[in-house]
Amino acid sequence: MYNLLLSQKFSVRIFRHLVLFLSMVLLFAWVAYSRSGETGGFWKDFLMVFTNALFFFGYAYITVYLLISRLLLKRRIVVFLVAFVLTGLALSLLKFLFSDYIFYQAIAPENAVQSNVITFKALLVNTKDMTFIVAVFALVKFARDHYTLELNNRELQRKELEAELR
Repeated sequence: MYNLLLSQKFSVRIFRHLVLFLSMVLLFAWVAYSRSGETGGFWKDFLMVFTNALFFFGYAYITVYLLISRLLLKRRIVVFLVAFVLTGLALSLLKFLFSDYIFYQAIAPENAVQSNVITFKALLVNTKDMTFIVAVFALVKFARDHYTLELNNRELQRKELEAELR
């Protein structure tokens, strides 16, 4: 279990990310299916959630692996904030162009766009919704990184003490 959660091996990291992605897609597909009340439409809901999840997780990966590492950690806070919002808006627009709005119809009908016109308000609401996945993803990644760093520091301190005793 330790290796699955903390290993930095590429194959384990890919597996960990795939498990996270598929479990989230299955969870939200089940929610969409159970709220729709249709019989036999699970795979339709699964495909819809899978498509939307690509954009949600894409936003998380772009933020965590590009924007935070290349901008925020270099203390370019204003540039990070602008890039974060623009990335969210761009991915929201792409999501609306590739989605048929079923996601909001099933999960939050009050936020569903009523016409084929994409409004700035709808883009902002979608971007806000996508930031939840970004926040969860970033929190888990950086908490795991901090825990790993603490384990490595303790191990180094233990080895240093052993070396001093010899």
